[in-house]
Amino acid sequence: MINTAATSVTSALIASLGAGSGIDMGALAANLAAAQFAPRSDRLTLRSETLDCQISAASELESQLLQLSNAISDRIRTGDLSPQPNVASAAVASVKLTPGRRLQAVTRSKCSHSPRRRRLPAR
Repeated sequence: MINTAATSVTSALIASLGAGSGIDMGALAANLAAAQFAPRSDRLTLRSETLDCQISAASELESQLLQLSNAISDRIRTGDLSPQPNVASAAVASVKLTPGRRLQAVTRSKCSHSPRRRRLPAR
């Protein structure tokens, strides 16, 4: 690492002796260093901005997928996609669906006046 105070003193000494060309060597060195690293710095800045955009897009996609998943889950539980009871002949059996509960089939026995209940397996 170069000591800037020593560099300034050296530049001032050379200028006072008339040996210098009047060029500010400190500023020249700083400008040359900036010019040398500018393309690399620009590439890294562009890469960083690209990654930020990709992270943002991935986050937005994740949020939209979560919303879709929640909407489908709600429709499965309570909406159009929920299991709907269906019996071909109401004389044989009736089915009742209570939201949030398991599906129950009620069969009519030919021998009994009261229906028998049995649980259907959960899907």
